[in-house]
Amino acid sequence: DRPAQPRAGGEMAPATLSALLPALLLGAIARDTRTSDPGLCWTVPCPYQKDACLPRATSKQRFVINIGHQTLELTYPMISTSFTEYVVPEIIWWQYDALPLTRELLAYAFPTARLYFGTTDAPRCLKTRSFRPQGTRGTFTAATGKAFRALVWRRCGISSRPPSAPLRVRIIDRPRGGGGSKNPCRLPGPHVGGRSLSNATIAALRSHLPAALRSAGAAKAPLEVVRLPERPDSLCDQVRRYAEADVLISPHGAHLVHIPQLSPSAVFIEVTPWAAAHQPAYAAVAARLRLKRLQLCSLRPPDERSGKTEEQCGREGGTVRGCLYAAMNCFELAVVRDKSDQGTSHCATGQGRCQCLEPTLRQAVALAQEGRGSA
Repeated sequence: DRPAQPRAGGEMAPATLSALLPALLLGAIARDTRTSDPGLCWTVPCPYQKDACLPRATSKQRFVINIGHQTLELTYPMISTSFTEYVVPEIIWWQYDALPLTRELLAYAFPTARLYFGTTDAPRCLKTRSFRPQGTRGTFTAATGKAFRALVWRRCGISSRPPSAPLRVRIIDRPRGGGGSKNPCRLPGPHVGGRSLSNATIAALRSHLPAALRSAGAAKAPLEVVRLPERPDSLCDQVRRYAEADVLISPHGAHLVHIPQLSPSAVFIEVTPWAAAHQPAYAAVAARLRLKRLQLCSLRPPDERSGKTEEQCGREGGTVRGCLYAAMNCFELAVVRDKSDQGTSHCATGQGRCQCLEPTLRQAVALAQEGRGSA
């Protein structure tokens, strides 16, 4: 859980002025503007009744096991508050079992603070402030998001890509397979996909990319497909996957907590499962960051009930959407290509913010090319 180390020889690649300038203008580099407040303790108490947070190995509580909820609703609000108020507490006490990414993010953001995790003797504090889940309202603003990105990029040796470099259009895909030990799927056959993009969807994106690049006046570039590892690697390795992309295409999931590390000119395309098309979390985060976000929506999965056991969905299943939402890790995401595709996708029926694949890719490439030109 320790932060990643610098490159061999103890040196990190210098960040370019264009990458650091927004942070400098905001007074955002922690060592220059934030000051340590001796005696100040920030705590994260267990958010469940009677402090009943279970150990991760046996828990199903979202603020214990889900890195999306833990990061967006607790870790990021704490970091954003630090940059807003220009203060670093002397002590941070996370009073239950924190996930490895949480520990690493806090170590990067608060290098001078003493970090405590789990149940322990209460540290001595003169002043205490507690952080509790508040949805995405407390996550980064555009200013604090830029500040944190500058800090992490500098720590990880990441610099902005030169405007002359070809656009990098990248898919970050989830591992294929079932829903994991916490969300088992009982659906044999070709539809089990771990909420990853279907092969047909990736092929369609690859076939439409050359025309989108030509339309935007951009140089030829391949479609990169990066699949997330089964086990998370270092924070810097995770951040680099996002920082290097000009257009990022990725399924809805907790791994998207790293979208604050996208460059200011990047465009983010979130691919949502059919039953989660109206989920607002990452749309709200992107809006607060002033990040350009587009949305593709998957076709409704096949007619199988849900891929889960009757006990998990209920003998009658409740609503179809609710049952499929609970089982969305059981299906690959097949994105509708145009309005002639059969199915019940929001793109095909013209609902919501969902768009069809080809115009979405064309718009994303044009926005990214325009953004890099004005950077």
